[in-house]
Amino acid sequence: MFTPLGRPVLFILNSSFPEYSGGRENWLYQVASRLHARGHDIRLLTLAKGDGQLTHYKLNGGIRLYRVSVWTQTVLGKLATLGPLRVLRTFTVVIPFRWFLRRHACHWHPRPIVVGLDTLVAPLAMRGMENKMDFVCASKGPHAEVMAQHFPRLSKWFYKLEIQAYRSCRELWSNGYDMRDYILRQGFDSVVIGNGVDTADAIAPRDLPSEYDVDHRTFRVVSVGSVMDIKGVSNAIHALSLVADINLRARIELFFVGKGDPRRYIAQCKALGLSSQVHFLGARQDVFSYMQHADLLLCLSGGGGMSMAALESLATGVTVLAWDTPVYQQLITHGENGFLVQYQDDEALAQELTLVAGLSLEERCLVGKRACASVQVFEWERVVDNIETRLRNLCE
Repeated sequence: MFTPLGRPVLFILNSSFPEYSGGRENWLYQVASRLHARGHDIRLLTLAKGDGQLTHYKLNGGIRLYRVSVWTQTVLGKLATLGPLRVLRTFTVVIPFRWFLRRHACHWHPRPIVVGLDTLVAPLAMRGMENKMDFVCASKGPHAEVMAQHFPRLSKWFYKLEIQAYRSCRELWSNGYDMRDYILRQGFDSVVIGNGVDTADAIAPRDLPSEYDVDHRTFRVVSVGSVMDIKGVSNAIHALSLVADINLRARIELFFVGKGDPRRYIAQCKALGLSSQVHFLGARQDVFSYMQHADLLLCLSGGGGMSMAALESLATGVTVLAWDTPVYQQLITHGENGFLVQYQDDEALAQELTLVAGLSLEERCLVGKRACASVQVFEWERVVDNIETRLRNLCE
C-alpha cells in the first residue's frame, strides 16, 4: 500500500512525448506510469504532437498531459532553422514552457514539485519561480558538452547555463555514475537516479522478426538506437569492412533498429561493398524481438549517462559488445557479462567482433546469463522506489 505524496509532480520534457521515442521518453514513461500506479498526482509538460507522428507510449488514465506548441516544429520552422540555426529548435521551447509555468503551475495548490529532464531548457523556463515550486534538475546526459560539440562558439554560454541550473535546483539527479563524476568535476553533488529495465519483459519469448533469415545461416549483429554518428553507426559499418576473415565478414549481417535518416550510411555501405549485409529497419515498437534473435548486440553510443539500450541489451541474455567508456564500464565487466573495446577504434572493434564471433554458442550463452543476472539490480521498481524516497524528502 503506497501513500500519495500530497503534492503534484510535474515532469518537463523537451519532446513530443508520448509520440517521440528515445531513452528519456522511455525513462519518463516507466517512471511516470509506476508513480501514478502508486497513487501519486503525476503531470507531464511536453511539446505538441507533430504531423504523422505515431503514439509510442500508452499513458495510464489519470496522468495529466499538457502540451505546448513551438514554431520550430512546423515545416517552415524546420526549414528556417537549418545549419547553425538548429540551436533555436532547443531554446525556442523555453518561452512556451515558461509561459505555462507562470500562468498555470505557479497557482497549483498544494505547491508542485517540478522535475526537469535536462540541464538547459527546463532550468531556463523555471528561472525566477523557484520560490513558488520546488525544482529538481534531472541530468540525463552532458547536455552542455554535447551542445558545445555542435555549436563550439556558444560553448561557454552552454556551460554557464548548466552551472546556473545546478545552483537553481532544490535537488540534482544524475543519470549514472559517470554523470555523477561529470557533475562533481563542476563542483556539485548529485543523487544517482539511473535508468531501469524490466528483465521479465526482456526475456519473454518473442517471434522471429520477419526481416531475419529463418535458416539463420548468418551471424546477426544488432544495434538499437537512433541512426546518427553519436550512436556509432558509421563505426560499426567501417568495422565490418575491416574484419580480416573474409568468410566471417561475408556471414555477418548488421541490423540497425531505430529512427533516423540512414541515407548517408547507405552510401557508406555501398562504397564499402556491404549494401547486401547492412539493414536499416527504422523505429520499431518491440525492440526486444530484434535483440533476442541476435547473435551479438552492439552498444556504441557516445555521450553520457546510464545507457538504456545497454541495460535492455544485457537483460535479454544476448552477448553485448560496447565501447570501453564510463558509460558502459558502470554496467559491463569485460569478459564477464559482456565485452568492451577501445573507444572509436574501428580496427579494434573489428578484431573484437571476430573474437566474439569465434566463441562457441555455449560460451556466448554463459556470458549472456551473467549479463541478465547483473542488471536485475536495475529493475524499474527499484528505480521508482529511489525516486519516491527523494520526492518524499522534498515534501517534508
